[in-house]
Amino acid sequence: MADTSIEEYEQDPDAGITGVIAPWKDKASNKSGEELADTSTAPKRLTHVYATKSSAKHAAKLEWANIQERRDVIAENAADN
Repeated sequence: MADTSIEEYEQDPDAGITGVIAPWKDKASNKSGEELADTSTAPKRLTHVYATKSSAKHAAKLEWANIQERRDVIAENAADN
């Protein structure tokens, strides 16, 4: 398995992504929906369907934070070169 640490990225693997969508379905209440991280026109859709609205919201925010951190590192690496 390849190491995918943030430092090794030279290009953004999520270029053009402006947000994250995480779907959820609560079996107990029979409700479902999607949670967004950031306002987006080109969102990344997570494939896992979360059990609750709050877990989907948490996952979307976490993925968005990872994307932003990766972009910051790539920008720093580009500035150093």
